[in-house]
Amino acid sequence: MDCGLCSYLCKWPNAEMLEAGAMGGAFFETYVVAELIRNFQVHNLDPRESLFYYRDIDQKEIDLLFVRRDVVYPIEIKKSAAPVKPTKNFRVLEKYHMKIGMGLVVDTCDKIRPINELTYFYPVSLLGM
Repeated sequence: MDCGLCSYLCKWPNAEMLEAGAMGGAFFETYVVAELIRNFQVHNLDPRESLFYYRDIDQKEIDLLFVRRDVVYPIEIKKSAAPVKPTKNFRVLEKYHMKIGMGLVVDTCDKIRPINELTYFYPVSLLGM
């Protein structure tokens, strides 16, 4: 989960090439997940107890599910600052009859802003805080 080491081993020559390259989105997702796991560990929490990946038989996926008590909070990770339909798969969770909490789309935007009444864009720059 070390994006710097991975990019070095893949022989990406610089950060600009990594960001614009075909694997930029995958590196961005890995960075976000690594930061979230690090934040859990800093607070003595085990991420394996409450962070999950979702993909169903119909190929619908949600990058992360944060589950706390009986509430599931969907999290989508997008490299873009203005992704198109970033929450399109959140509704698939309704079939599990769990309470769905506030969702987040972690991206490169500059401030927290609402997408709708239950979901917000969240800047990746705030993850380390």
